[in-house]
Amino acid sequence: DAIPRFDPEQGTTMVCWSGNGFGEGEAIRYYVPGEANWKEDAFGRPSEIEGMTEEKLEFKPVKVGAILSNAPVGINKSQSAYLQVIYPMSMYQGEVDRVTTAMYSAEPEQAAKRLRTTLEENGIRFMPSNLHDANQASRTMKNLATIINVFTYGFIALITLISAANVFNTITTNVSLRRRDYAMLRSVGMTKRGMNRMMNYECLLYGSRALIIGLPISILFSWLIFSALNRFASMPFTPPYRVIAIAVISVFAVVFASMLYQTGKIKKDNPIDALRNENI
Repeated sequence: DAIPRFDPEQGTTMVCWSGNGFGEGEAIRYYVPGEANWKEDAFGRPSEIEGMTEEKLEFKPVKVGAILSNAPVGINKSQSAYLQVIYPMSMYQGEVDRVTTAMYSAEPEQAAKRLRTTLEENGIRFMPSNLHDANQASRTMKNLATIINVFTYGFIALITLISAANVFNTITTNVSLRRRDYAMLRSVGMTKRGMNRMMNYECLLYGSRALIIGLPISILFSWLIFSALNRFASMPFTPPYRVIAIAVISVFAVVFASMLYQTGKIKKDNPIDALRNENI
């Protein structure tokens, strides 16, 4: 043939088990041409592909000493579709054509540099992506997460302060405009307890109205963000109940604090002076 039988540059090769998930079978290497339409069966094996060839491989049984619940360093837990066998390098006899080696080092940066130098000096070809420095990758991810958290929480704190200031200014201004009304109510016999009950009822109205409008809009935006991110990972949508509870408590806390602050100033006013003064 013009194209070699198993040429990874012209197609795709894979080794699959011919049996079912737990039954007996044989190890078969499949070669699929690059232009073939890709179809797989229930166990991930190629099927119904034009131009596909098969080759049975010899293998020997391997005795499994233990199954690890926690993957050691260097093992990618996300590759659940592959069988990963771990044993000392001294026992390797070429049974597999792909080997992953992991090592510990007190100086990971220097160890990675020495390893690159050793591979280059011995003429061993390798791709930079195949030489993975877990320590450097961890530092990069932590630094990136720190930067994102600083900007995110800084933006949230700024928006929260602006919103709280607007609520405080709106409520205090509204109460100040009605200072003569409160003075008239006090002059006809309203007690401080009655005024407190009226103010608390107004706070409940302000907070409830804001939450009735704001919560559905926020949940809608959360669902839109979830829908955009769900293209990369299939996950069920769960409303952020904890964040919603914090938002509800914060709204009522800001409203009640603003109302108490301005009400305390009004209670110190003389009702007669407040009725005479027409200025705000």
